[in-house]
Parts: sequence; C-alpha cells; structure tokens
Amino acid sequence: RGATGISLAATGRQAGIIGDEVFVALVVMAIVTSILAGPMMVRTLGPLREEMTEAAGLPEDEDAAAAMASMTRAVEADMTEAERAELAASVLYRVAVAIDDPATALPLVEVAADLAASQQPAEVVLVALQKQSSAEYRATHSVLDEIVSDLDSLSELEAIARARGVAAVSVSRRSTDLAAGIATQARELGADAIVVGDRRDDPEWVATVDALIASTPVDIYVVVAPLPRLDGRLRDGGVVLEVSDGLPGEASLEAAARFALSGRSGPVVVGLAPKAKQAKAVRAVVDRLTRLDRPGRIEEAGLDTIEGAAVTADAPFVIRPFSAPEGLEPIERARPDAERFGCPVVLVAPDPYRSARESLESLLASAEEAKPTRVD
Repeated sequence: RGATGISLAATGRQAGIIGDEVFVALVVMAIVTSILAGPMMVRTLGPLREEMTEAAGLPEDEDAAAAMASMTRAVEADMTEAERAELAASVLYRVAVAIDDPATALPLVEVAADLAASQQPAEVVLVALQKQSSAEYRATHSVLDEIVSDLDSLSELEAIARARGVAAVSVSRRSTDLAAGIATQARELGADAIVVGDRRDDPEWVATVDALIASTPVDIYVVVAPLPRLDGRLRDGGVVLEVSDGLPGEASLEAAARFALSGRSGPVVVGLAPKAKQAKAVRAVVDRLTRLDRPGRIEEAGLDTIEGAAVTADAPFVIRPFSAPEGLEPIERARPDAERFGCPVVLVAPDPYRSARESLESLLASAEEAKPTRVD
C-alpha cells in the first residue's frame, strides 16, 4: 500500500497537517518498504515453496519467485470494490494502453490521449505488458531492472499524453496469458477503455485480441497503423467514421464523438444511406456536435470508392466497428486500408456485457451543459 501512503502524505502536507520533513520521511518509508516487501516475503516463505507451488498450480520446476508472483496476483484480484472506487474517484475517464514495444506505440498513445481528453479529469495509463519470462531467464536477469527499463522507455510517451492535457502514468506487468493480463490490469486500474496495437509478426495475437474483447467489460480499441509512418504528427482534420448498426456501431459513434470533443473537428461519416436504420441517430449526434462547435458532415459514398476514400486525406484516424470474436479478417482488412489512407484504422469493439449504451448521451449532455451560454 505504498502508493496509498504517499497519497495520504501529500494530502496531509497540502492541508498543513504535516511539514516537509515528515512528508519526506513518509515518502521514503513508503518507497523503502515497498521495495523490501517482495524479497523479504520470498526469503521468509522460502520453506513453503512446495506448498505455494501446488496452491498456485505451477509446475514443480518453477521457482519460488514465480509462485510468489502468482500468489500476489491472486491477492490483488481480491481488492474490494470500495478500494477500487476510492482509487478511481479523482478520475472521470481512464484509458489503459497495452504496450509491447514503445518504439511502435505512438499511434496507440495518440488514440488514447484523444479519447481521454474528451472527458476531464482524465488519465492515460501506459501498461508495459510482456509475457512471463522463463525460469532460466529470471535466474540471470533482474526483474526489477526489467521493470525500470520498461518505465524509462515509456517516459516520452507519457509526455505526449500530457501534451494533450491528460494525466499520464506508466506501470509494468508480466503475464503468461496476455489477454488475461491486460484484462486484469484494466480491472485493477478501473479503466473505462483499453487501447491495444496490432502485432503483425505474432501469429497468436489475433486470438489474444479475440479473447480480450470477448471477456473484458470495457470498450476495446484495436489500432492498426500504417507501416512505416511517414511522419510523427497527426493530421488536424476530423476523424472518419464508417457506420454500422447494433452495439459496434453505437460504440464507434461514441468514439467519433469523443475524438471531436477532445478538440478535433467533427467526424466525417461515410457510407450512410439516407434511409439506413441508423441514419437518424447518426444525424442527431452530428447535429449536436455541430452546436458544440464541432461541425461534421455525412457522405453517402463508402471508403471502398474513390470519392469516399478522398475524405481520409486530412483524417488522423479512420474509425471502424469491430464485432468480436471475428478472427483475423477485420484486422487483415484494416492493414492495407491503413496503408492506403495513410493513417491508423481504429477498430472499436463494444463492451460485450452492456446490452444498451447510455454513455454517449451522458457524454454529449455533459458537454452541452458545460458549454458557455452566448450573451448578446
């Protein structure tokens, strides 16, 4: 509970209850005890290795550190709802970004920062998530050194998120199951959305994404970026939205609204026939964004036509509904499209545990309430 101690110390200092010397002492104590807790528990519980290994369901050749890590994760999973609510109380909207390679994570952080900036106070959490190292690797490498290296590599990405006006922090995690690891981390953080990338060189990645979408009670944004990116800056136009019906279509429409409210232009909606089932709802959202000084427009042509594809010239992102689990096809189709459009394609998968979505109406109502009234 070192983080809790530091938070309480900061609150006490701001309120004038404690001075600088006591504050520094409390912070040092929290850091030192947090660092020492793991090694001390491993050393103290060493004789219980066999029992712990059996309880954790690990093979006999796994070391005590792996057993301790598994037991620690089990304890973390038992955090009460009250503790989670207290942790998330100061943040209205939190986006978790699963990062495997910081060198290719820029598009993910840009998407996450834009999403978070739509509903302040907001926070972007960069999660350096890697597969659990083997016992042989852990015997010759320091896990602490790995974690420090992970967090150092994410510092520049944190700065990019902060430049968009949102808080940004980084965490490091190891897991034998990436989908379960991302989902668990998102629950512990109280995340409202998860952003993941596209591992083109990992044949198991699509199955991981499918498992993540099917089992995680938040919206998932899969960012398929062009390779290589020709520039490091986002275009300044409005996002392009491909419409669809059902929950994937509603989640994608909400994503387009969030990007607009974060400071970008209103969305360009493509492929919407005048008599389409979702036409009325889409037009209503575009009209409300226009009244919020985020004017968008609607195009009947789809992105598979020359006229439709032309609207992506200034688009920072193309938003596409993603119903899952669907397998490889949607991601495979997005890859050449990202190259053709010259910008990332963001596949939006809705929370599978919500049969009805009210977050878009709540988001727009809050923005309308906060808009200053014009006085003649």
